Amino acid sequence: MALGRLFVLILLRVLFVHGEIYLYNNTTILFMFDDYLSEDGPGIPFQGFEGFLRAASPADGCTEMVPADRDSLFVIIKRYGCTFEQKVRNAQAANFSAVIVHNVDSNALIHMPYTNKTGILIPAVFVSEETGELLLANAQVEGTYVWLDETFHVNKDVFLAFCMFVLVAFFCMLSSMLFRYVRNRRRRRRYL
Repeated sequence: MALGRLFVLILLRVLFVHGEIYLYNNTTILFMFDDYLSEDGPGIPFQGFEGFLRAASPADGCTEMVPADRDSLFVIIKRYGCTFEQKVRNAQAANFSAVIVHNVDSNALIHMPYTNKTGILIPAVFVSEETGELLLANAQVEGTYVWLDETFHVNKDVFLAFCMFVLVAFFCMLSSMLFRYVRNRRRRRRYL
């Protein structure tokens, strides 16, 4: 019974967590965190995405931000104050490569909806408050960078349809085998 619960928790984790953030110092992995990739914006490249961290100024990212001073710079923004779309557009206007929005007063991961995704060219991920605070604390450490990676995401609707197809195919094969067995058995009885 406990094994079944563990399997369900692992399955739910695979279905709802879209990616991972790796925090490096030079070449050593310091931490690995789960994130939730915004499905409305561009995705993370297949090979992953590397960049340095900087705290947003202003911290909520709701107004014009201080521009990025180098390439491959990711901005860490607090949740609330304005829409996720506005935060991402402000970060994009300030020439950041990606946005990491962290929760406030919660470690829950949520979906970041946009009302209009046209023109958004940078990826955005959502992390827990604990992750956000740890990333902010390491943002000023020399040699520290992050790697965004998208994990394999299982679409539960497609998975359910695939399971149903396999189940129907299995029962068709089983009924065909059973029908042939009965037919061959009757033929043998006639010739004996």
